Amino acid sequence: MYYTHTDYLGSYQTITNELGNVVEELSFGPCLPVRNAMEAGGRRRNPTDWTYNNVPTTHLFDRGFTGHEHLDNFDLINMNGRMYDPWLGRFLSPDNYVQAPTYSQNFNRYSYVMNNPLKYTDPDGEFAVYDDVIAIVVGGVINVAVNWKYINEGGKFNLGRAALSFGIGAIAGEAALYTGGATAGLFASGTSTILVGAVSGAAAGTVGGFTTGSGNAWIQGASFKQGLESGVKGAIWGGAGGAVLGGIAGWVSTTSLGQKINDWDFISSKGRFFNYKNPYSPFYNNGKEGIITPEPIEFSSKQPKGGWDKNYTSQSSSIYNGKIVTNPEGEQVTISIPQNYIPEVARNGNGLVYRVPGSRGNANIIKIMGSTSYAPNGYAVFYNSYGQPYNPINGMTLSKANWHFLFK
Repeated sequence: MYYTHTDYLGSYQTITNELGNVVEELSFGPCLPVRNAMEAGGRRRNPTDWTYNNVPTTHLFDRGFTGHEHLDNFDLINMNGRMYDPWLGRFLSPDNYVQAPTYSQNFNRYSYVMNNPLKYTDPDGEFAVYDDVIAIVVGGVINVAVNWKYINEGGKFNLGRAALSFGIGAIAGEAALYTGGATAGLFASGTSTILVGAVSGAAAGTVGGFTTGSGNAWIQGASFKQGLESGVKGAIWGGAGGAVLGGIAGWVSTTSLGQKINDWDFISSKGRFFNYKNPYSPFYNNGKEGIITPEPIEFSSKQPKGGWDKNYTSQSSSIYNGKIVTNPEGEQVTISIPQNYIPEVARNGNGLVYRVPGSRGNANIIKIMGSTSYAPNGYAVFYNSYGQPYNPINGMTLSKANWHFLFK
């Protein structure tokens, strides 16, 4: 029997057995910019140092980030309603429903929980419960205020009238919420946010205005016909007001203020791995539009001084074979990269990764990295079949302080 211990988001952190002994620890990346890179929510990381080096590849359970199912073979998370890519921090398919038409974050239909995954979760892929609570409370309170003279008639507070008023306002709030969201969801991607905001706001205002107008009239003794007339008036005023407010909200989302609010997109556009604007990405295209794939690596006969050299990005493994590298403990390794290993650009753009064709992750790879402050001539890292840095001479795994083998 095992016991799972989660954080405030419901993500698995520690797993213990019936004796209380820790049998597994897990960690998942947040949604924050780190060293010009994007740590998208849900990506597995090393639980000991919170890095993406030496990340465990086997787990007791397939559940993890916010309790959802991890499809590790595909680097995806099954969030029930849709599939989520933890590398990009985006869903693979758009949300057909815009829950908050006046909130710019909600118009990115590939985003997760209003682009605020450090605060909210989406357990089942359905509508966000907090939206419903807000709509009910705000709608109810506003309608109580509107009907306060009726509720407090003669200076005596009438609880029944207050409850009826709150109920009608709550129904109107919910109706407006779902009507506005459904209307916004009808528009295709790329449609003017001002237009979407105005139309969805008008739809929400019309439904909410009719509900409160007719409902308030009926609870105060109006006839059915009079209630309908009052509802129509409320719909007209509500629709007009909703269109104006929705259009303004849509316009704000297109301004610099809206762009600052949409910090998730700002972060991802600057740091996302698969982005042509990110100079640390192998897909970097000098800031030009369009994501490209790395150019085929051509073999070069030029000899770099040590490890990878940015002036000679096309290098055969034979250039490094036979060179001796040394780690801080003084352990020496003679580089021997098998001929069938295929080179690819390292994720930080400062080196090459040699791997078995068709493989993924860090298992059985050799990294030849470029110059750094502590390794002026570059360094090499060797990974075993478990994706752990190790010494290929004695087979011993290495700590972070010793897994860099420096070129002389």
